[in-house]
Amino acid sequence: QFSEDLVTSQDYAGFVSVDGSSTLAIDTDTRQICVNGLSHGQRYRVVLRQGLPSAIGEVLEAPVELSVYVRDRAPSARFTGSSFVLPAKSRLGIPLVTINAPSADLKLYRVGEALSQIIARSDFLRQLDGYSLDTITEDLGASVWEGAIEIAGEANREVTTSIPVDSLLPERKPGVYVLSAVPLGDKSENWEARATQWFVISDIGVSTFAGDDGLSVFLRSLDSARPLNAVGLTLLARNNEILGEAVTDSDGRATFQPG
Repeated sequence: QFSEDLVTSQDYAGFVSVDGSSTLAIDTDTRQICVNGLSHGQRYRVVLRQGLPSAIGEVLEAPVELSVYVRDRAPSARFTGSSFVLPAKSRLGIPLVTINAPSADLKLYRVGEALSQIIARSDFLRQLDGYSLDTITEDLGASVWEGAIEIAGEANREVTTSIPVDSLLPERKPGVYVLSAVPLGDKSENWEARATQWFVISDIGVSTFAGDDGLSVFLRSLDSARPLNAVGLTLLARNNEILGEAVTDSDGRATFQPG
């Protein structure tokens, strides 16, 4: 960080060395010089060479040597961000990506008949904070499992661990689930978003098409890919009122009339 603006068009790579090497990428921004490509958990000797220019015509009159330590990355956890439909009969695993976390605390929730309320609250598929997760337990669903998972990994590198949902819930019911993860060492507050993964356990694959003739719904088995016949469907409004009911035919299709 400098006391005066740097020259916008100047290439400063020749004025910066890191442990005697000048091959790292150098960026400048107003009064800053940034060195890219350093590793967390390492100490570096950075030298700013004599003659480094500023926008007002002044230059460094002598070399400046800095001893810089790049701290370890803070413990963190995230899911891959994809939405999952997990077949009810298959082996189930959800990937969790962590950094510098020897373990993570997990909580698994099942959302009951209040799914329309969660969609109306804009919680569905969103990263939830601790208060929102508590609301699921108290009002909108139930906590079905909680525990910790050990994680083997290398310092400061992303590690992907499969969360074995089939082992956590050997007698799992079809439905919408929410899995949250907090890495060991995490210091975030309860109001901050936690790693959250929404997923559905079902043997029913659903496709919907809306058009002038209404809403067409097609159901297939995720296990066999065959159309599902004689399955009753209920179309719900945001306030949980029933808008319509239909039954699939031999092609696995059901139609809700427009309007």
